[in-house]
Amino acid sequence: MRLLPATFVALIAALTAVGAWVVGSAPVGAGRDPARLEISVPATITAGDELTVDIDAEPGSAVTVHFFDGYGASTRHVTLQQASGRLAGPSPRFAGQLDIVAIAGSRQAATTISVLPRERLDPPVPLIGARSIVADGADRSMVAVIPSDRYGNPAPAGTPVQVTVQHPDGSLATFPANVDRTVAWTWIPSSTTSGTATVTASTQGRPGPARTLVEIPGNPEPFALESETELRPADGASLVTVASEPLIDRHGNRLVDGIAVVVRARYPSGFESRQTVTVTGGIARALLSAPDEPGVVRVWMTVHGTTSAPLDLAFSPPLATGGGQ
Repeated sequence: MRLLPATFVALIAALTAVGAWVVGSAPVGAGRDPARLEISVPATITAGDELTVDIDAEPGSAVTVHFFDGYGASTRHVTLQQASGRLAGPSPRFAGQLDIVAIAGSRQAATTISVLPRERLDPPVPLIGARSIVADGADRSMVAVIPSDRYGNPAPAGTPVQVTVQHPDGSLATFPANVDRTVAWTWIPSSTTSGTATVTASTQGRPGPARTLVEIPGNPEPFALESETELRPADGASLVTVASEPLIDRHGNRLVDGIAVVVRARYPSGFESRQTVTVTGGIARALLSAPDEPGVVRVWMTVHGTTSAPLDLAFSPPLATGGGQ
């Protein structure tokens, strides 16, 4: 039997007086002071299992039992018909320490029970960051897993976890990890094929829900430009289309749509224009205004730090219009 500090006894009295903390039937009368009061419980219990408290006191003793964990408190009452009795307590859900305090008259008894997480864990959910990486075979992302039982109690240290990745090319890779301070984590390297990868984690042979990881193309390889307009009169009004070759990285992945492309053009007069277009269908296209004097317009495109070879566009004098006699 453990004696309680005065502050703990005061807390128990306060909690008993507040109806919101009382679970079960209304408190019975204090009755006479028993000559003895002892309680016993198992040393450990698994979260969610039924908890019973064995009480030893004189017949007719009115006993109030309080249960304290790190999240709250509850109370049960019993009047012993014999010298011993058994009280059904609340099923603990949270792993850790559960303090149990019994009071009968002026007597008190206390004990502590260790609540263990359930051995069977819920299917784990992989937490991924970053959510996109470059498909160059070198970039990587971290995957963290926090395995827990049905009540959210974390798995014990050393619990093995397997993280499996299916890359966009269909290849599979598995990375083992162990729980350390409630978390298991590992690095996932990228493949060399762009697309969406699928990531799952499993514990105790049970896979959890899948999450996605996007593998994006890297910087484009050097590329050339071409004009899609054959007639280029230097009339200051016509528009000329310039397009890039298909933009691919060094692994053959085509750049995705929406990437910004900077287009620069230098005119015969020395004027230099600048505009931004986006990749569509793996190709960048831009419209350039014709100069108002014959000559050569030099054009460049820059995508993710890669600049094309220059393209020289020759503009001819516009055709003369026929005059009247």
